[in-house]
Amino acid sequence: NARSQRVGSVRIRDHKTQRFEELSATEFATLSVEDMAHKFGYSRRHLNRLFHEQFGCSITSLRMEKRLMKALSLLRDPDLRIYNVAKQCGFNYLGFFNTCFKKRFGKSPGEWRKAAAQPEGTHKSFNRADYEFFESL
Repeated sequence: NARSQRVGSVRIRDHKTQRFEELSATEFATLSVEDMAHKFGYSRRHLNRLFHEQFGCSITSLRMEKRLMKALSLLRDPDLRIYNVAKQCGFNYLGFFNTCFKKRFGKSPGEWRKAAAQPEGTHKSFNRADYEFFESL
């Protein structure tokens, strides 16, 4: 019947979410999508499909978001060179870091750092929803 299908669907969905939660932060950051798929016994395509279904974005997108959020945190330190921020966030090429950062936040890392150094309320770098999205994952 329809009710048992809904309950079964919820159980399946909860099981999938629980499987994703088994990954440590280190595994999520370091395992390739192929290795994650193997760990869960899925094909790479199926793992990506399940992940997107559960979290609304791809594994790669979430990884990038985490790297860029870390960059925001590091950029608050004016003594840390942007090149070093990029390296610490896993970017091997400064140009790629700058491109990704600007695409996500609308400013280059240097522009963002300058704006963030201004007194509170005189700039808008990103909103609370950005943090809430990141924290909900």
